[in-house]
Parts: sequence; structure tokens; C-alpha cells
Amino acid sequence: LAQVSLSQAPLIPKSEVHLATISAMPKFIGFLREKIQYGRWVPEPVIIAKGVAGGSTLDFSQAIFVHPVITIKATAWVGAVTLIVPP
Repeated sequence: LAQVSLSQAPLIPKSEVHLATISAMPKFIGFLREKIQYGRWVPEPVIIAKGVAGGSTLDFSQAIFVHPVITIKATAWVGAVTLIVPP
């Protein structure tokens, strides 16, 4: 269980998020393949990421944060879960 708090990331009210922005699913499961989420997206407050004989990558570099805390529940079995956060 990893809790990522990006205190420097600007929070945007959900009502102001542009309709063209991708709303992400709360589950990312890489089963025998790679599941990648990147670009402009709105992360849910709780995310489940699993890598089962594959990988799951969550790139928060361009994410639009509407929640002050994002909780990531990560599990890997003969695979990996990779988190990319802004500097």
C-alpha cells in the first residue's frame, strides 16, 4: 500500500476539469501484458494497480488532481507496478 501526497500539485475543482480530459478507471491490471495510463487524466482517490506476469504503469506527470490525496494499492506477482510522479 502506497500513499502518494503531491502537496505541490495544484488542485483543480472537478467542475472546472475540461470534458476532453480522460477520466481514469480505478483499476489498472497488467495480466500477461503492459497496462499504461499516461497523459492528461484525472486519477480517482483510490487506485488499484496490479502486475501479474506483466506490468502496470501509472504516469502522474500530466495528471489533473482534483483530490488532495491519492491512495494506490499496488500488487505485483512475477511483474511490476511502476509509478511516475512529477518532480
